[in-house]
Amino acid sequence: MAKDRVSWCIRTAYALPAFALAIVGIPVYVYLPKFYTDVMGVPVIPVAAMILGVRIFDAIELQKEGLRVHDPLKGS
Repeated sequence: MAKDRVSWCIRTAYALPAFALAIVGIPVYVYLPKFYTDVMGVPVIPVAAMILGVRIFDAIELQKEGLRVHDPLKGS
């Protein structure tokens, strides 16, 4: 095993906060659009626009607080 590799314990500890957020976030992004389109009868485009708007708002608010936002288009 190479010396420059990060141990499994440190990788797991680093990922735990993301896992906690994913437990809450993934069901919202998976089941909410299905609920709105199938049960509430809202077309897909407004549901997608709503989710996109919330994500953009969240990114803007994170930047206002001085937190770094990952932008794959800029490579950061």
